[in-house]
Amino acid sequence: MTDATRIPSAGELRWLNPDDCKPHPNNPRLQLRDDIVQQIAFQLSTDGFQAHHAITVRPYDGGFQIVAGHHRVEAARRAGVDVAAWIVDMDDDTAFMQLILSNTQGELDPLERGMHALDYVDAYKNGGISAYAARIGVTQASISQLRQAAAVARKYNASNTLIGRSKHLLEIAKADEALWPILTAAMVDRGWSVKDTKGYIEAANQFDIPARHAHWLPAERAITAHLDGRFAPRSAARLIAVADQVDAWLAEHGTEDQHDDWHAWIRTAPLDHRQLIAYQQELIAGQFEVVGWHHGNWRDHLDKLEDGSVALLLTDPPYGVAYRSNYRNTLHDTIAADGTPDEAATELAAMLEGISTKLAANAHLLVFASPALEHVTADVLEAAGYTVRSRIIWDKQRTSMGDLDRAFAPRHERIVHATRGQARLYKRAPDVIASDRADSSRHPTEKPTDLLATLIEATTAAGELVADPYGGVASTAVAAKNTGRRWWSCELDEKYHASGEERLA
Repeated sequence: MTDATRIPSAGELRWLNPDDCKPHPNNPRLQLRDDIVQQIAFQLSTDGFQAHHAITVRPYDGGFQIVAGHHRVEAARRAGVDVAAWIVDMDDDTAFMQLILSNTQGELDPLERGMHALDYVDAYKNGGISAYAARIGVTQASISQLRQAAAVARKYNASNTLIGRSKHLLEIAKADEALWPILTAAMVDRGWSVKDTKGYIEAANQFDIPARHAHWLPAERAITAHLDGRFAPRSAARLIAVADQVDAWLAEHGTEDQHDDWHAWIRTAPLDHRQLIAYQQELIAGQFEVVGWHHGNWRDHLDKLEDGSVALLLTDPPYGVAYRSNYRNTLHDTIAADGTPDEAATELAAMLEGISTKLAANAHLLVFASPALEHVTADVLEAAGYTVRSRIIWDKQRTSMGDLDRAFAPRHERIVHATRGQARLYKRAPDVIASDRADSSRHPTEKPTDLLATLIEATTAAGELVADPYGGVASTAVAAKNTGRRWWSCELDEKYHASGEERLA
């Protein structure tokens, strides 16, 4: 035994009842090794407690406190024998240090040694980490790392489950201290390797949440969602950007109630930027008037739209096929303005130019087209400066008549989807949407409101404005009304307009 590990002032050797020997509260062993205790207890049952295996205790609080020999005391208790004990007077500092010096350090887990270093240096200072490292014969860097791992473990309620995981804890120590318990629990529950732990910590450290947003997006909430696979640092950045825009709008336009509603809502809102954008757009939409259902050419009613107010242009323009139907004995006149394909393309281009200033900076456009002329519709949209994003198929669920002898029976129409600016979807609907055809008794090409509602809910937030310059019997307006949106829509034909008026009423 070296001078560094020698028990100071060897005292009196006595036989003690194990129950009179109390564990030291700072014993570095986080838990006794049951296999070792059982092995010692078996030997004691056979050979008794030998004096040369005496433990070391100090007088303390009317009894004795164990300084060295915690396993032996527990084994003696199980075997029902007394223990031989050296009773040595020593102060708290000396007893604390002997807990580590009297143990064979190779038998201690690195985390246990870190716990001892953490508690001893914090309690007694005595030259700090460098002096402690010199006293037990290890490097200061090694002790510093062990203390970091122990500091993480100390914040976790079940430190005894962390034996063998000091390297994991050292990685967790690189994260914000407030996150240590969450990350440690995830590491234990999910069985992370050291490499896994390092990867999660690197990702956690990429979250940059400004203090002004900590009331609704504390780091703990962000990291918990990230660990569940639902949230990434880029998602947080996107949420924060939208929240800043809402705050800025409220600062300029909002009422006190709107401020209060926003702060209450965002604390419990899902971490989904689309829902934040929907909230933002609903706020902005509230500043515009409901503009309604109009009879006449769309050109005569553009002045009723405020600039930048239209979130979605959803329309079924003239196809240029001079449509006339007598399907199922229903007779309709040729649809107004549905002349040649060239005339239809010219009309669509004129409408897009006319409504351009009325569209929001980030807006969606959904334009119905016949399969044969879909490419013309897309070309006109692109020529007007919009970006074509999708080609949607409306599956009508049943066929139309068409050419009975030379073509497959048609059962779908196309919808060209384009955007202005950075318009995003609120719901990601499929590009094939099944919906039964509407009853054609009101209008030969009437679109079903459930199809229109699907399109509206995917591209707008509640309260936003949907525009349809070719309103027919107000199907788009009805779908907008049913989904909590506002609408502006026009229809040339007096009979169709009256039918739409009745539906909206």
